[in-house]
Amino acid sequence: MKKVMLLWCTVIYVIFMTACAGGTGHDHDHDHDQDHTHEETTGHTHEHEDEHEHEHEHEEQEELAEVDDDHDHGEIPDHTIIITKKEPFSFVIRAGGTILPDSKDIINVTSKASGIVRLTDHFLFPGMKVRRGTPLFVITGDELTIDNTEVALLEAASDYERTKTQYERASRLIQDKLITMDHYLEARNEFEKAEIRYNNLKSGFSANGSIVTAPYDGYINQVYITEGSKVSAGETLLSVIIEHNLVLRADVSPAHLSRLNEINHASFRMVYSDRLYQTSELNGRKISHARSMAGNDYYIPVFFRLDFIPEIIPGTYVDIYLSGSPDRECITVPNSAILEEFGRYYVFVEDEEHHFIKRFIEKGMTNGTLTEVLAGLSENEVVVATGAYAIKMSQMTTAVPHSHSH
Repeated sequence: MKKVMLLWCTVIYVIFMTACAGGTGHDHDHDHDQDHTHEETTGHTHEHEDEHEHEHEHEEQEELAEVDDDHDHGEIPDHTIIITKKEPFSFVIRAGGTILPDSKDIINVTSKASGIVRLTDHFLFPGMKVRRGTPLFVITGDELTIDNTEVALLEAASDYERTKTQYERASRLIQDKLITMDHYLEARNEFEKAEIRYNNLKSGFSANGSIVTAPYDGYINQVYITEGSKVSAGETLLSVIIEHNLVLRADVSPAHLSRLNEINHASFRMVYSDRLYQTSELNGRKISHARSMAGNDYYIPVFFRLDFIPEIIPGTYVDIYLSGSPDRECITVPNSAILEEFGRYYVFVEDEEHHFIKRFIEKGMTNGTLTEVLAGLSENEVVVATGAYAIKMSQMTTAVPHSHSH
């Protein structure tokens, strides 16, 4: 019995050890397979990440190369260049001033009769265009007891008819020598005076009253009366500006008194426009300059005659550059080429490698278009004339920032 039990124990022990050995081998193989699979997956992942980083780095290098290429060759849109050289240039006196109408082109319209004013248009205001012969006002008596034009016209008509009859009678009697020559001449004189007065009152008079018309083509400058105003004969009703001439008045400091005789040209810019006008373009010429300062005026006025153009409005304040004949040669650049940085002025100069280099300069006089360069530039240099600000912005946006370590 003991032998049988010992045999069963031996069998069970063998089976148990065999099962343990098989399980351990399976786990080992499984762990090995997992380790192998993990190594393959990890290796593939690292390889993919390295390849992606390499491609990204390559793309960044290409972008930087494009930026550097654009920067180096100055491929900035909408810019022009000039080659610097010495050219004749004149002194420039900067002044403020005003656009005025020519005094001969301001026509006052007066009333031909006394009475009450009735406007023919609801919109009779300064700036309104008028044509010659256009009715502007009607002067009526409106039952006035004094200065009634309608009553005066009736009286003039009655005097005209009476003196006409007397004159015709005197003409017949003088032929038969029934009256003296003195009586005949007196009758003719009375008739002629009555005729002139009657025709004068009747001219422009309608059933509604005396009509006042525009004397010339132009536009209204000022209106001095309103609807229902009482006016007398000869009183000014409004003024009309003829579109013929304009006058540019420049107020010059007395410090430039010695050069006033040399001034023969002006450039000016109005406050509501960026355009720079030249007197030479407007058939302009210098009229005169004052010989003294009047009242509280601390400036000496200089006057230029100009052709009328609708864009220039009389009464407008203007910024003026007065100049004379060229008196020296110097390097100049367009005003659009100059930029400012902390109170210093610079331009962009193109070097031999087509780089745009900032160059600080010392400015001189400007005539509104060109500026004299006293220092900083020499002849035969390539300077950006227009688009300088675009180049400045391009260099700011294309600059590559330095990397920082954290």
